[in-house]
Amino acid sequence: MAEAIAAYAGKNEILINSHHLPPLQDITFHAIAMVGTSPIFYKLTITTDLSNAVQQGTYPQAETRVLRVEILTCLEVFKQFLGN
Repeated sequence: MAEAIAAYAGKNEILINSHHLPPLQDITFHAIAMVGTSPIFYKLTITTDLSNAVQQGTYPQAETRVLRVEILTCLEVFKQFLGN
């Protein structure tokens, strides 16, 4: 999450300073984390409100949702139908 917020801030800094464009209001990031050999997929949207709140050390006005999917959890449930 922290890396996504930093990437959001960095991207907007480049847009403003190098390209003279307005900053993006939000960016959706897709990420994968490995826990052992199990991948966990994430989808999170970083907003201006969230980025500003982190910079100021406060809570954002809107709730932040992170979508997370653990693939092997689904596989364990599916195994019951295989008969093994």
